[in-house]
Amino acid sequence: MDGIFVVFFILVITILAAEGWFIWFLYPSDEYLSMPAFLFIEFAVVLCLLFCFFGFSGSFDRRFIFSAPFFPIFLYLLLTKIPEILEKKDEEQKLKQQISSILKSSGSMYSTVAFEKIGDLYFSKGDFKYALLWFEKARSVKETPEIVHKIRLAKQEILFQQKKLWICPECSATNSSNLKKCRVCGTVKPSFGSIREEFKKNLREIKSSMMIMLIGFIVVSFFLWVIRNSSFLTSFFFFFILFIPAAIHAFFKIFSK
Repeated sequence: MDGIFVVFFILVITILAAEGWFIWFLYPSDEYLSMPAFLFIEFAVVLCLLFCFFGFSGSFDRRFIFSAPFFPIFLYLLLTKIPEILEKKDEEQKLKQQISSILKSSGSMYSTVAFEKIGDLYFSKGDFKYALLWFEKARSVKETPEIVHKIRLAKQEILFQQKKLWICPECSATNSSNLKKCRVCGTVKPSFGSIREEFKKNLREIKSSMMIMLIGFIVVSFFLWVIRNSSFLTSFFFFFILFIPAAIHAFFKIFSK
Protein backbone atom coordinates (compact mmCIF):
# COMPACT_ATOMS: atom_id res chain seq x y z
CA MET A 1 0.00 0.00 0.00
CA ASP A 2 2.87 2.32 0.85
CA GLY A 3 4.42 1.64 -2.56
CA ILE A 4 1.18 2.70 -4.28
CA PHE A 5 1.21 5.92 -2.28
CA VAL A 6 4.79 6.64 -3.41
CA VAL A 7 3.78 6.15 -7.05
CA PHE A 8 0.78 8.42 -6.54
CA PHE A 9 3.00 11.07 -4.95
CA ILE A 10 5.31 10.94 -8.01
CA LEU A 11 2.27 11.37 -10.26
CA VAL A 12 0.96 14.34 -8.26
CA ILE A 13 4.21 16.32 -8.21
CA THR A 14 4.66 15.59 -11.94
CA ILE A 15 1.17 16.96 -12.64
CA LEU A 16 1.86 20.03 -10.50
CA ALA A 17 5.15 20.67 -12.29
CA ALA A 18 3.40 20.29 -15.67
CA GLU A 19 0.67 22.71 -14.58
CA GLY A 20 3.26 25.25 -13.51
CA TRP A 21 5.01 25.05 -16.87
CA PHE A 22 1.70 25.10 -18.75
CA ILE A 23 0.74 28.38 -17.05
CA TRP A 24 4.25 29.73 -17.69
CA PHE A 25 4.05 29.12 -21.46
CA LEU A 26 0.37 30.09 -21.65
CA TYR A 27 0.84 33.48 -19.97
CA PRO A 28 2.19 35.46 -23.01
CA SER A 29 -0.77 34.41 -25.22
CA ASP A 30 -3.63 34.44 -22.69
CA GLU A 31 -5.21 37.91 -22.79
CA TYR A 32 -7.23 37.23 -19.61
CA LEU A 33 -4.23 36.17 -17.49
CA SER A 34 -2.73 39.28 -15.91
CA MET A 35 0.73 39.47 -14.37
CA PRO A 36 -0.57 39.45 -10.74
CA ALA A 37 -2.83 36.47 -11.51
CA PHE A 38 0.04 34.64 -13.22
CA LEU A 39 2.38 35.18 -10.26
CA PHE A 40 -0.35 34.17 -7.81
CA ILE A 41 -1.02 30.86 -9.63
CA GLU A 42 2.70 30.06 -9.89
CA PHE A 43 3.10 30.83 -6.18
CA ALA A 44 0.15 28.49 -5.50
CA VAL A 45 1.89 25.72 -7.49
CA VAL A 46 5.03 26.12 -5.36
CA LEU A 47 2.93 26.03 -2.17
CA CYS A 48 1.17 22.87 -3.37
CA LEU A 49 4.56 21.23 -4.00
CA LEU A 50 5.70 22.32 -0.53
CA PHE A 51 2.63 20.95 1.26
CA CYS A 52 2.80 17.74 -0.80
CA PHE A 53 6.34 17.27 0.45
CA PHE A 54 5.26 17.88 4.05
CA GLY A 55 2.39 15.43 3.57
CA PHE A 56 4.71 12.81 2.11
CA SER A 57 7.20 13.24 4.96
CA GLY A 58 4.41 12.96 7.56
CA SER A 59 4.55 16.57 8.77
CA PHE A 60 1.23 17.50 7.15
CA ASP A 61 -2.09 15.81 6.41
CA ARG A 62 -1.52 13.29 3.60
CA ARG A 63 -5.02 13.82 2.25
CA PHE A 64 -3.89 17.17 0.81
CA ILE A 65 -1.82 15.32 -1.80
CA PHE A 66 -4.97 13.85 -3.34
CA SER A 67 -6.46 17.32 -3.97
CA ALA A 68 -3.28 19.30 -4.70
CA PRO A 69 -3.42 19.13 -8.55
CA PHE A 70 -6.90 20.70 -8.56
CA PHE A 71 -5.89 23.97 -6.84
CA PRO A 72 -3.86 25.51 -9.73
CA ILE A 73 -6.56 24.51 -12.23
CA PHE A 74 -9.30 26.06 -10.06
CA LEU A 75 -7.31 29.27 -9.62
CA TYR A 76 -6.59 29.53 -13.34
CA LEU A 77 -10.26 29.10 -14.26
CA LEU A 78 -11.33 31.52 -11.53
CA LEU A 79 -8.86 34.25 -12.50
CA THR A 80 -9.38 33.99 -16.28
CA LYS A 81 -13.02 33.02 -16.80
CA ILE A 82 -14.52 35.74 -14.59
CA PRO A 83 -12.80 38.59 -16.55
CA GLU A 84 -13.77 36.83 -19.79
CA ILE A 85 -17.44 36.63 -18.77
CA LEU A 86 -17.47 40.27 -17.65
CA GLU A 87 -15.84 41.35 -20.91
CA LYS A 88 -18.40 39.42 -22.98
CA LYS A 89 -21.27 41.04 -21.10
CA ASP A 90 -19.69 44.45 -21.65
CA GLU A 91 -19.30 43.69 -25.39
CA GLU A 92 -22.94 42.59 -25.64
CA GLN A 93 -24.06 45.84 -24.02
CA LYS A 94 -21.87 47.90 -26.36
CA LEU A 95 -23.20 45.95 -29.35
CA LYS A 96 -26.80 46.71 -28.38
CA GLN A 97 -25.93 50.39 -28.05
CA GLN A 98 -24.19 50.39 -31.45
CA ILE A 99 -27.19 48.72 -33.14
CA SER A 100 -29.57 51.20 -31.53
CA SER A 101 -27.37 54.08 -32.65
CA ILE A 102 -27.18 52.78 -36.23
CA LEU A 103 -30.95 52.37 -36.49
CA LYS A 104 -31.62 55.83 -35.05
CA SER A 105 -29.07 57.57 -37.28
CA SER A 106 -30.41 55.85 -40.42
CA GLY A 107 -33.71 57.69 -40.09
CA SER A 108 -35.61 54.56 -41.08
CA MET A 109 -36.12 51.17 -39.42
CA TYR A 110 -35.93 49.54 -42.84
CA SER A 111 -32.71 51.03 -44.19
CA THR A 112 -30.50 48.76 -46.31
CA VAL A 113 -27.38 50.63 -45.16
CA ALA A 114 -28.35 50.26 -41.49
CA PHE A 115 -29.04 46.53 -41.81
CA GLU A 116 -25.74 46.05 -43.64
CA LYS A 117 -23.80 47.92 -40.95
CA ILE A 118 -25.37 45.78 -38.23
CA GLY A 119 -24.48 42.64 -40.23
CA ASP A 120 -20.90 43.93 -40.49
CA LEU A 121 -20.78 44.34 -36.71
CA TYR A 122 -21.84 40.74 -36.10
CA PHE A 123 -19.49 39.47 -38.82
CA SER A 124 -16.50 41.25 -37.26
CA LYS A 125 -17.31 39.54 -33.93
CA GLY A 126 -17.50 36.08 -35.54
CA ASP A 127 -21.26 35.71 -35.06
CA PHE A 128 -21.93 34.69 -38.67
CA LYS A 129 -25.51 33.47 -38.14
CA TYR A 130 -26.69 36.87 -36.94
CA ALA A 131 -24.56 38.54 -39.61
CA LEU A 132 -26.30 36.45 -42.27
CA LEU A 133 -29.70 37.32 -40.77
CA TRP A 134 -29.06 41.07 -41.04
CA PHE A 135 -27.50 40.78 -44.49
CA GLU A 136 -30.63 38.93 -45.63
CA LYS A 137 -32.75 41.75 -44.17
CA ALA A 138 -30.67 44.28 -46.11
CA ARG A 139 -31.15 42.32 -49.36
CA SER A 140 -34.91 42.08 -48.77
CA VAL A 141 -35.03 45.89 -48.86
CA LYS A 142 -32.58 46.39 -51.74
CA GLU A 143 -30.28 43.83 -53.35
CA THR A 144 -26.77 45.00 -54.25
CA PRO A 145 -23.68 43.08 -55.45
CA GLU A 146 -21.91 43.94 -52.18
CA ILE A 147 -24.76 42.52 -50.07
CA VAL A 148 -24.84 39.33 -52.16
CA HIS A 149 -21.07 38.94 -51.69
CA LYS A 150 -21.36 39.40 -47.91
CA ILE A 151 -24.17 36.83 -47.74
CA ARG A 152 -21.98 34.34 -49.58
CA LEU A 153 -19.08 34.98 -47.18
CA ALA A 154 -21.31 34.58 -44.12
CA LYS A 155 -22.73 31.29 -45.44
CA GLN A 156 -19.19 30.03 -46.13
CA GLU A 157 -18.05 30.87 -42.59
CA ILE A 158 -21.07 29.04 -41.16
CA LEU A 159 -20.15 25.97 -43.21
CA PHE A 160 -16.59 26.17 -41.81
CA GLN A 161 -18.02 26.24 -38.27
CA GLN A 162 -20.18 23.21 -39.10
CA LYS A 163 -17.12 21.32 -40.45
CA LYS A 164 -18.73 21.09 -43.91
CA LEU A 165 -15.76 22.83 -45.53
CA TRP A 166 -12.02 22.54 -44.96
CA ILE A 167 -9.02 24.59 -46.06
CA CYS A 168 -6.02 22.87 -47.61
CA PRO A 169 -2.95 23.38 -45.39
CA GLU A 170 -0.70 23.51 -48.48
CA CYS A 171 -2.45 25.80 -51.00
CA SER A 172 -5.25 27.30 -48.83
CA ALA A 173 -7.94 26.20 -51.30
CA THR A 174 -11.48 25.69 -49.95
CA ASN A 175 -12.80 22.12 -50.24
CA SER A 176 -16.01 20.29 -49.40
CA SER A 177 -15.96 17.93 -46.41
CA ASN A 178 -16.75 15.06 -48.83
CA LEU A 179 -13.40 15.50 -50.60
CA LYS A 180 -10.53 13.48 -49.11
CA LYS A 181 -7.94 15.31 -51.19
CA CYS A 182 -7.57 18.97 -52.13
CA ARG A 183 -9.22 19.69 -55.48
CA VAL A 184 -6.33 22.01 -56.43
CA CYS A 185 -3.07 20.41 -55.23
CA GLY A 186 -4.16 16.91 -54.16
CA THR A 187 -3.00 17.24 -50.53
CA VAL A 188 -4.68 14.68 -48.25
CA LYS A 189 -7.31 16.14 -45.93
CA PRO A 190 -6.06 16.35 -42.30
CA SER A 191 -7.69 13.50 -40.39
CA PHE A 192 -7.07 10.81 -37.80
CA GLY A 193 -5.55 8.64 -40.54
CA SER A 194 -2.95 11.25 -41.41
CA ILE A 195 -2.16 11.68 -37.72
CA ARG A 196 -1.65 7.92 -37.46
CA GLU A 197 0.75 8.00 -40.42
CA GLU A 198 2.66 10.85 -38.77
CA PHE A 199 2.79 8.79 -35.57
CA LYS A 200 4.35 5.87 -37.47
CA LYS A 201 7.01 8.16 -38.95
CA ASN A 202 7.97 9.44 -35.50
CA LEU A 203 7.78 6.04 -33.77
CA ARG A 204 11.53 5.86 -33.15
CA GLU A 205 11.57 9.29 -31.54
CA ILE A 206 8.55 8.32 -29.42
CA LYS A 207 10.30 5.16 -28.22
CA SER A 208 13.34 7.25 -27.30
CA SER A 209 11.13 9.67 -25.35
CA MET A 210 9.48 6.77 -23.51
CA MET A 211 12.90 5.44 -22.53
CA ILE A 212 13.87 8.87 -21.19
CA MET A 213 10.62 8.95 -19.21
CA LEU A 214 11.40 5.52 -17.76
CA ILE A 215 14.87 6.64 -16.69
CA GLY A 216 13.34 9.81 -15.24
CA PHE A 217 10.84 7.72 -13.28
CA ILE A 218 13.68 5.64 -11.84
CA VAL A 219 15.61 8.78 -10.87
CA VAL A 220 12.51 10.29 -9.27
CA SER A 221 11.89 7.06 -7.39
CA PHE A 222 15.44 7.19 -6.04
CA PHE A 223 14.96 10.78 -4.86
CA LEU A 224 11.73 9.80 -3.13
CA TRP A 225 13.39 6.79 -1.51
CA VAL A 226 16.04 9.12 -0.07
CA ILE A 227 13.35 11.56 1.09
CA ARG A 228 11.38 8.74 2.67
CA ASN A 229 14.28 7.19 4.53
CA SER A 230 16.24 10.28 5.62
CA SER A 231 15.84 12.87 8.33
CA PHE A 232 13.57 15.83 7.72
CA LEU A 233 16.39 18.29 6.93
CA THR A 234 18.11 15.84 4.58
CA SER A 235 14.88 15.03 2.76
CA PHE A 236 14.03 18.74 2.53
CA PHE A 237 17.46 19.40 1.03
CA PHE A 238 17.06 16.61 -1.54
CA PHE A 239 13.57 17.71 -2.54
CA PHE A 240 13.98 21.49 -2.86
CA ILE A 241 17.72 21.91 -3.51
CA LEU A 242 18.29 18.96 -5.84
CA PHE A 243 15.04 17.48 -7.10
CA ILE A 244 13.00 20.64 -7.88
CA PRO A 245 15.84 22.42 -9.81
CA ALA A 246 16.54 19.19 -11.72
CA ALA A 247 12.83 18.84 -12.59
CA ILE A 248 12.65 22.48 -13.72
CA HIS A 249 15.74 21.99 -15.91
CA ALA A 250 14.24 18.81 -17.43
CA PHE A 251 10.93 20.53 -18.22
CA PHE A 252 12.78 23.50 -19.73
CA LYS A 253 14.69 21.16 -22.06
CA ILE A 254 11.48 19.38 -23.07
CA PHE A 255 9.39 22.49 -23.74
CA SER A 256 12.16 24.53 -25.40
CA LYS A 257 12.55 22.03 -28.26
